[in-house]
Amino acid sequence: MSIFVVRHADRELGDFPSPEVPMSDQPISAVGRKRAERLLEFFKDIEIATIRASKYVRTEQTIKPLAESKGLPVARDPRLNEINVGEAAKLSDEELRAGFPEFWKLYKERRQARVYEAFLELDPGANHIMVAHDGIIRTLVCKVLGLPPHMRHLFRIVFCSITVFDRSAEFGCWTMTRMNG
Repeated sequence: MSIFVVRHADRELGDFPSPEVPMSDQPISAVGRKRAERLLEFFKDIEIATIRASKYVRTEQTIKPLAESKGLPVARDPRLNEINVGEAAKLSDEELRAGFPEFWKLYKERRQARVYEAFLELDPGANHIMVAHDGIIRTLVCKVLGLPPHMRHLFRIVFCSITVFDRSAEFGCWTMTRMNG
């Protein structure tokens, strides 16, 4: 069985403050809605047990048509929320690591731990969908593949793409079988 990790669809430009989340909560754009509709075709013949999304409106809007077609609720999970490091976002990883080593250590451990914890809670005997953000998905890919978190900058996750993880019975671990599909 598989865990399908979907990046939210293209978002509207602008600032959309929300008391629910710490960063701008942009809805998906018209282009994003068209891309999200393609998810219906991809998942048409795939049985899904659960759908989880971050608390941002764009993740729920991305998956809502599919969830409705499958008759499934969308569970909102803050562990899938966008990475928010406040003013540290203005610094490169190298600047953070050199200037704030304690913060860097806690930041990378917490970020990888929260998304991986949500991932591991899912029953590997069923198919699941998680809808999240670029940084969260790249961090999860690094954790699953055993890469250090700073290597997440070596790849990008495109809007409304699907990254697929399968549990390998042969090797007893998770494998990534699709990225940016």
